[in-house]
Amino acid sequence: MINKNRNIALLIEQSVNVVDALNSNIRLTDEEQSFICNHFERIELNKNDFLTKKGSVENYIYFIESGVLRYWESSMDDEKEVTFGFSFSGEFAHSYLSLKNRTPSVFNIQSLCNSVVWRLDSSSLAFLYKTSLNVNRIMRVVFEDCITKKIVRELNLLKYTPEERYINLTKTNRELLQIIPLKYIASYIGITPQALSCIRKRIS
Repeated sequence: MINKNRNIALLIEQSVNVVDALNSNIRLTDEEQSFICNHFERIELNKNDFLTKKGSVENYIYFIESGVLRYWESSMDDEKEVTFGFSFSGEFAHSYLSLKNRTPSVFNIQSLCNSVVWRLDSSSLAFLYKTSLNVNRIMRVVFEDCITKKIVRELNLLKYTPEERYINLTKTNRELLQIIPLKYIASYIGITPQALSCIRKRIS
């Protein structure tokens, strides 16, 4: 019998079907839904809470019900933060190399606002990998989406000027500009907050 928290299984199913046009219509079985609902744990984060800290070994993969998470690392002297990614509602978040290899995470994942996140421990994920074709399909979509976003960001850094990067961001990721502090956006596109301020004044 599916428990009353079935919504997390359906949220995951719906989000993945939206992301991947090539592999839509994933439908979890009742058994898969039941397992997901019984093993995903709901947690609430306050603004600035850490989901994952650099140097700790990751034990979970996460699904964001609501909120925004920032991925960042710091310089050797911990004086400069470098933001290299964000995850939003309806997306997965993870420090997967740490989870997979049982090594310390090399970056932080931090909540930028009050957020609701569901987490699944590594042993439960491993069980689903062995027993569920649908979960394997879901995680393939998740990691393909991660790779695609990484490639797009790297190409933007190589091909475009800082001003062009910011303009492209305003066209494709308006949610970033509405929610995320400008200092993090500046770091994400590879410039200083002062340079971003000049760009914003120039194009306003």
